[in-house]
Amino acid sequence: MNSNIKSRFGLKKTDVDSYRRQLSSMQKALDKSSKKEKSNAEDGSVPIALFDGLVDLVEQDGVPTFLIKNGENITVECEVVTGEMRNVPPSKEQIPWLLPRAEEVLKHYQKYSLEDSRGIDGTLFHDLVAYLKQAAELPNDNYYVMLAAWLLHTIFARGSELYPHYLPICSS
Repeated sequence: MNSNIKSRFGLKKTDVDSYRRQLSSMQKALDKSSKKEKSNAEDGSVPIALFDGLVDLVEQDGVPTFLIKNGENITVECEVVTGEMRNVPPSKEQIPWLLPRAEEVLKHYQKYSLEDSRGIDGTLFHDLVAYLKQAAELPNDNYYVMLAAWLLHTIFARGSELYPHYLPICSS
């Protein structure tokens, strides 16, 4: 079979050996992950990132943790018990993207919650108008204002916890 693979794909012995080493390495990583999942199952924890109140996964001290919102409070937890399950975040190896630092997320959340949201909205609107002026050439300034209002409207039209009935009104 070895010669069939080499001749069919035009591979050299070094190519096949390299491929075998990569497969072996991947198998070892899967076995390691499988052992970790079994040990989690034995202690009753389940690696999952899906439950009420979960905002996102964040990194704290190099370890994935949960970022949870409960009312107006936001916390970072290493595990969450829901019913009879003890939920833990997936391991870093199972997350294919970089996680935001928990300290930075909390810092920005605190900053936002202390500021007047109308001031932030006004700043966002004016920053968007300035960006549109750099990015596009429109007939006059009223078009930039209208486009910025439309963009904000499409983002917040459905409403959310922060903006339950947010419809931007531009006055020029």
